Amino acid sequence: MTADPNSVENKAGKLVLVDDEPLLLRAFTRLLRRSYPDTSVINSANMRIAEVIEAIREQLGPNLTLIMDGQYIGGEAKNIIDALSADLAHHAVRVIVMTGDSQAAINVSRAFPQVPALAKPVDIQVLLETIRTAVPFKL
Repeated sequence: MTADPNSVENKAGKLVLVDDEPLLLRAFTRLLRRSYPDTSVINSANMRIAEVIEAIREQLGPNLTLIMDGQYIGGEAKNIIDALSADLAHHAVRVIVMTGDSQAAINVSRAFPQVPALAKPVDIQVLLETIRTAVPFKL
């Protein structure tokens, strides 16, 4: 099945999925590429938070949606968003957090109310709707 380049889904442009769970990365990448062919992955397993930040920074550009895990070695999604906030705002990146850690979700929601925090396990239809409705990051 070829994705329609004019569909609402493809207006999100490139997706970058960051997680440390290989099975989740494979499954979600396969499902997301049906609607978003330009989907790439950062496997954050064994990466320190500074390495995750650098890997994300290398992917930044216009029309990007960043879907990230809530917990990392040495920190959480809030720390990454803090470190990248100027870059995220400059490129108007849409950010979505998926986490099994309720405290990480609360921390993101309090610091960045415009960033949706989804509880794992995430239903793919909920994720697709969240991607469709996500707003660009602003400081």
